[in-house]
Amino acid sequence: MSAIFLCIEKEQPLPICKTLGKRDASLARQQECRRHVPQNNLRKAIDDYFFDVLRDEKGVDLPVEILDDLELKIMELARARFAA
Repeated sequence: MSAIFLCIEKEQPLPICKTLGKRDASLARQQECRRHVPQNNLRKAIDDYFFDVLRDEKGVDLPVEILDDLELKIMELARARFAA
């Protein structure tokens, strides 16, 4: 059974990764955890922009399917440009 990992973001440059079910996390898993936090933050920012700015402020009401497709394309572009 694999461990369940929690990423807890604090006021540090990188999140603190802790495990449930295992004491020691592998370096690869910790790096994966660190990578997911910024991606999730970007997804949240994209969603906030789509709904708070485009829909509510500007009155642009796009179907959710189009918004999802745009989000995927933005995420792919960000991964390509900022690959580490």
